[in-house]
Amino acid sequence: NYLSFNFVQYLDKNKAALNALIPQVLLRGTKNHKDIASIKGALDELYAASVEGKTFKRGEYQVCGITASWLADRYSIDGTKITDGTISILEDLLFEPYTENGIFSKSYVESEKIDLIDDIRALINNKNSYAVTRCKEEMCRGEAFGISEYGDEESVKKITADELFAAYQNLLETSRIEIFYVGSGDINELCERIGKMFADRKREYTQPKKTV
Repeated sequence: NYLSFNFVQYLDKNKAALNALIPQVLLRGTKNHKDIASIKGALDELYAASVEGKTFKRGEYQVCGITASWLADRYSIDGTKITDGTISILEDLLFEPYTENGIFSKSYVESEKIDLIDDIRALINNKNSYAVTRCKEEMCRGEAFGISEYGDEESVKKITADELFAAYQNLLETSRIEIFYVGSGDINELCERIGKMFADRKREYTQPKKTV
């Protein structure tokens, strides 16, 4: 089974690096699982379920979020409720991140900043892809389409833990949220479960701009 939560926002040079960093920091720890090792251990108990962060661009929109994949419950040989367990971890990752003094862990943020900068620098290694990216940046300079979904190195370096936590809260409150599911099981039960995840969440959805 595969479940994907996608937060869609209009590409903004001032927000791109922040939004790209959020999924990776969320995956570092939660209120119930304070580090990667704890999260991995919990997933291993669910027949090696997995979670991943993602960031990509579609036209003039930046999409970031978290995906989960797991074995269908009918394949459990010991009665483990794999679906419910995996979704519970996914819910923790999205809504109950590990914090210190009310914001993201500074050490987690700094560590993921280094990785994001490495990813940005590594883009040049694929020459064909890099040439297309640079062409778009130059042709669409000053336009949303020319902005990288990862932001730029200088923007990443300036990010602070409190600034990133504020951006995370804004992402949850104002983004268009697209949820995709592929798999077996009762879809009505799944929809009800996901509905409960958002039932008490503050939402002030802002309709993104339309591209021409």
